Amino acid sequence: MYMIMSRNKQKKIHLTKFISKNLLLRDSANELFNYINEIKTPKIVVNFYNIQSITRAFTHQYLLNKKNSNKNIIDVNISPHVKKMFELIERSDKNFNFR
Repeated sequence: MYMIMSRNKQKKIHLTKFISKNLLLRDSANELFNYINEIKTPKIVVNFYNIQSITRAFTHQYLLNKKNSNKNIIDVNISPHVKKMFELIERSDKNFNFR
């Protein structure tokens, strides 16, 4: 199962099980956030453990959706290559504050 309910009423989503080890498409980010925004719990933990690759398109859409969501979304287990892609997207659009 890709989602776990913890004791402190937060949901955990494991991206490798929800999408794949390779985060490629904007549509995948949109599908993820359609799911996240339907969850009644306000706090969501998105687990990036074991993500092997992530595209600029996925990252941009993920950060945009995260910014526009009214959920408290916490990213965990972000590898150095995923972190670099997040930073690249955030720097590339200086007029847009993703966080």
